[in-house]
Amino acid sequence: MDEEQLVRFLQRKFSFPNGRGIGDDASAQRINPSATWGSRIVAKDLFVEGTHFNLHHYSLAQAAEKSVGANVSDMAAMGGRGMEIYLGLGVPSRARTSDLEAVFSGIHKACRRWRLRLGGGDVSKAPCWFFSVTILGHALRPVFRDRAQDGDLIGLVGRIGESALGLALLQRNTPDSFYTRRHIQVNLHLGAAEELGRVASAMIDVSDGLLKDLSRILSASQVGAEIHIENLPITRRMKACCRQHDLDAQQLALTGGEDYALLCCIPPQRLKLLKGNGERLRIIGRIRSSPQRLTCLLNGRTQEIPAGGYDHLSNNLSDSRESPEFDNPR
Repeated sequence: MDEEQLVRFLQRKFSFPNGRGIGDDASAQRINPSATWGSRIVAKDLFVEGTHFNLHHYSLAQAAEKSVGANVSDMAAMGGRGMEIYLGLGVPSRARTSDLEAVFSGIHKACRRWRLRLGGGDVSKAPCWFFSVTILGHALRPVFRDRAQDGDLIGLVGRIGESALGLALLQRNTPDSFYTRRHIQVNLHLGAAEELGRVASAMIDVSDGLLKDLSRILSASQVGAEIHIENLPITRRMKACCRQHDLDAQQLALTGGEDYALLCCIPPQRLKLLKGNGERLRIIGRIRSSPQRLTCLLNGRTQEIPAGGYDHLSNNLSDSRESPEFDNPR
């Protein structure tokens, strides 16, 4: 069982009659049907030592700040803004008072950076450090994953692959300060998220890899897509760094996670409604009608793309794995 199979199982088992529950970056609930402020949105993320971060690469303050940033990104992917957070903190027996001070220094920095309030939480002894962050916010028009339609343009705001490059260099003990920051720090696009929220038919943040996260939209919407690799935002600097370290920039851009870029689907006629942040939107493909068929093209030629993207369960639970069907050349 992988994450997508688990989500479908939970959707069948647990209803959410007051709004939209399991299956998006956050749940959405309209408290008062006559209200004009939209919907309350709620998300939760885990950030676990040894799985999401390594203290050889992160300080505790950096890990704490990133744990909050990942949740703020979920709000953005729904076209909304976070307002308050609740923190569940796992503390290993080796922790010192100064470690706790560092953790809450990172939480405080995140709250100031993204204008959040810490409303409470819980703390427990644990075998390792972990952060369980719940975020509450609102969206005037929540954007879900299941409304992409044939003909929609696939747009991207932000860079992709640079966090994965930073991690790869750290793991090789050949860190590059620029790409280390791209991996450790969360760079969000909140202004663009609010504007895209008014026009997008579907949206998600790129946390597990472009193709992996796009496949979630395709699965939810029962559509397919084509991606034009030459339109991906791969900088000359990234290409040069990858050549120097014998890494594949294209593969990192397509499958690397934790960039927190915004991936959206927009009907072509709505593009003209974008204002200040429209210029930051890069069109990288188009939605097609073939259910869950994802084709990657480079200058018009179909490319074979090795599997990638992160799934917390696929390597841990033995079962058949379902995934979107890729068009690869024979």
